Parts: sequence; structure tokens; C-alpha cells
Amino acid sequence: MPFFKSGLLLLVVALTCAACTDRKQDAEQALARARQSLDGVRAEAAQHAPHELSRAEDQLADLDNRLAQEKYEAVLDGIPALKASIESAAGSSRKASSSGMALAVEQWNSLSTELPPLIGLAENRLDMAVKKARTSGERAALEAARADLSEVRSGWARANSAFGSGRPVEAVAEASEVKRRTHAVLRQLGISLG
Repeated sequence: MPFFKSGLLLLVVALTCAACTDRKQDAEQALARARQSLDGVRAEAAQHAPHELSRAEDQLADLDNRLAQEKYEAVLDGIPALKASIESAAGSSRKASSSGMALAVEQWNSLSTELPPLIGLAENRLDMAVKKARTSGERAALEAARADLSEVRSGWARANSAFGSGRPVEAVAEASEVKRRTHAVLRQLGISLG
């Protein structure tokens, strides 16, 4: 009988160790998958959903600590909440990003209506000023304005290209710079638009 009891005890210990090893592997794998998911949303969430990202990172750090303390069941129990936090950060980020895109498209629509006539006005006024220039100093100043206006046209082409390529935020940034530079050219020509 004593042999049977010690054999049974060894069997129980072996099964317990195997179960612990399985739980450890399960916890490590679940945590690795969650970390990979968080890494996948981190950049965008940092910009658009920093609070949700912070919550998920705190939960991940807590589960890392529990894993180090060999609290495998606690790690596995905490994974669903961590996944929910990661999904929340990703969802908030997507929502903020899409609303930012919608705002950029709205701004683009306004700028694309406003800028072509403004650039045309600057070109016409510059041509008229060049014809009326009397001194070489006036002509030199107007040539500088012409160079600036050439940059305006290039910037406007880049803005249109960005918008056409599905990058409205970049297009709005470029168009805003075009607007600023066009106003500067008009001021050089003595025209103030307020």
C-alpha cells in the first residue's frame, strides 16, 4: 500500500505540474497576442485616443506583473478586459480619424473654391504691374513676386495631387500654405484682402 500511495502522490504532482505548465503557456501566449494587438493600434491611438491607449497600456503592465509573479489564472482572467480596452482604443481612434478626414474634406472644398480665383487675381495684377513698372527696381521687386507666384502654382498642384490621391489632410495643409503665400504676393502688389 505505501508504494501505491507514493505512486499516486507522484502522479498527482506530475499532473499538477503539467497543468501549471499549460496555464503558464496559455497566459504567455494570450498576453503576447494582446501585446501584438496593442502594438498594431498604438501609433494611431496615441494621436487620436490617448486616454484609451493609456488604460490599455496600464492593464498590459499589470498583467505582465502578474505573469512575473506566476499568477497565471489572474493573467488569463484579465485578458478579456485588456482586449476590450484595446478594441476601445482602436474604435475611438478610427472614429476620430474619420471625423478628422471629414473635416479635412470640408476644408478642402472651401479652399478649392476660394484659391483658384485668388491665384488668378494675383497673376492678373502681377501682369498689369509688370507692364506699368517704370524703374529697374520696380521690375526686380515684381520678378521676386513672380517667383513667389510660381511657388504658389507649384504648391497648388501639390495640394491637388494630394487630394486626388486620397490624402485630404495633407492637401489642406498644402492649400493653406498656398493661400498664405498668395496673400503675401497680393500684399507685395499693394492689394490687401483683409
